[in-house]
Amino acid sequence: MRAAPTASLTASLPAALLLGASLAPASALAAGPTCKDCSVLWIVIDTTRADYVGCFGGEAKNTPAIDGLCKQGTAYTQHFSQAPYTMFSVASYLTGRYRVNTGIDFDSWGQGFDFHPLSPEVVTLAEVLDGKGFRTEGVTANQMISDRKHMQNEHSEFDLHYYQGFDSWDYREDEQIAAEAPATLQRLAQADERFFYYVHAMGPHYPNVRRPGFEERRGGPWSPGLKDAINDQLRFADINKGKVDVSEEQARYLRELYADDLWWADQHIVKPLLAKVAELGIEEDLLIVLGSDHGEAMGELHLRRGEEAPYWGHSNRALVHPTLHVPLVMKGPGIPAGQKVTDKVTENVDIAPSIVEYLGFREDPAWGWDGDPMLGPNATLGTFAIADSGTNANGKRSARSAALDLQYTTSLHVFNKNYVYYDHTVGLPRKRFPTPLPAHMALQKALEDYYANAHPPPKPENMAGPDGEVLDALKELGYMGD
Repeated sequence: MRAAPTASLTASLPAALLLGASLAPASALAAGPTCKDCSVLWIVIDTTRADYVGCFGGEAKNTPAIDGLCKQGTAYTQHFSQAPYTMFSVASYLTGRYRVNTGIDFDSWGQGFDFHPLSPEVVTLAEVLDGKGFRTEGVTANQMISDRKHMQNEHSEFDLHYYQGFDSWDYREDEQIAAEAPATLQRLAQADERFFYYVHAMGPHYPNVRRPGFEERRGGPWSPGLKDAINDQLRFADINKGKVDVSEEQARYLRELYADDLWWADQHIVKPLLAKVAELGIEEDLLIVLGSDHGEAMGELHLRRGEEAPYWGHSNRALVHPTLHVPLVMKGPGIPAGQKVTDKVTENVDIAPSIVEYLGFREDPAWGWDGDPMLGPNATLGTFAIADSGTNANGKRSARSAALDLQYTTSLHVFNKNYVYYDHTVGLPRKRFPTPLPAHMALQKALEDYYANAHPPPKPENMAGPDGEVLDALKELGYMGD
């Protein structure tokens, strides 16, 4: 479970700070709802930042289906991912563990490509539910977490083993998921056993697609040259390296493409799945979880090498709100409808414990899960989140971790033990403090506890890194060095 700041630190906080950003241990709730007969549908829309979702403060036209789910369930509006990109984030939420405790690691900018898959000693949510008699099936449009079997004439050994515990784990592109997922849900619902169905769409992940009707939906007409610009001169990696300057119209275009791809996923994946749930009449026997693995920076200013610069995408591992603040909605029997949790911090690492508790099972301490259940008899809500960017070519040189509460962030540059202190509610770039406030010191203690209480499993043998089209795609996104 999440380490709590010491009593002496929390006691030193001013009363006003305690009200706005409590840093006490995770607070226990009255016994939360359970559904001992429920199955689980978990929908992930990749790269979805919370503030582009209507019921989280974004435009309603972006996500009408998700907004409808918010009205039927509970939305957690201060929810954070454990990493700013897919490979670490998914490893955390499928295992209920923080990054350092999953076994996943890789040297993404190095020459040796030091890759370690998910440790077989880690207990995944799918393994738990499979052991309880559930049919466990997953489908993903993200190649980085697929099992590589769909690749032909490529380096198929690059396989991070995210499918531990799944009876099936298929790769499908978003259009295929849109066409097939409702039928799969119907097959699972009409079988004799309970099921766990994990659906992971790419959604608004870069590079974004300009879909038919874009101009009508997104305030056209646009300059003709913009149509192919995202795959030509407006590549995120080049923009972030300062090779390309982005005009105001181009920036607006990139943001609208992102929002429109989110709309497409909402209308062609989320909406049909929710409609199938209603058609089958299984609302009283189903927990629906909807969220994302990480967010996306859309040109916000950040400090890079001491200078303000716009940042696009999520390739430089920035531990900031645009890449970490993600939506989470849960709907099921007993879960309050139309409720928004705004005064507590929750994390993706809390989702697996929440599902287990909601289904009426007891979490086994031997699993080594770090998250706290938001549902069930042991429901708690936290007061800070932990995020971790991992390592790179220089050993620990560019590794960062961060602890965030409702107002403040404390960031750690791991290799030199340098802590940096921010107020993340004061625009971008974030307000930096030359000396920490008491709230920052409490978050620093949380980071110290994060490393002091680490319980990583033995790393599997190093495997070959990605090759072929996968490596090319990673380089295009800025994840890999040339």
